[in-house]
Amino acid sequence: MWALANVLWSIGKMKINLADEPNGPYLAVEIEERIRGLVAEGGLEDGRDAEQLWYGLAFLGYPWSTDLRQLLLDRTVPEFTDWDIKAQAQVG
Repeated sequence: MWALANVLWSIGKMKINLADEPNGPYLAVEIEERIRGLVAEGGLEDGRDAEQLWYGLAFLGYPWSTDLRQLLLDRTVPEFTDWDIKAQAQVG
């Protein structure tokens, strides 16, 4: 999960707007499917991975699907108290 989250952050850092790219929506679907697969494999068990993923998704500013956001909320919000304050500030 960490590697994927860092790739998302890098895409945002390069100021690439998936919504404006010709294949952006297709890539977004592929990213969402990969995230779902990694979550199913326990990819959010390490809170640092979850923090980085939220940061990467937020940095891109893409309108991610409601079901993906709900999945991530369900899997991460209960653990927020274990996250460090700096990471929470970056996500929020």
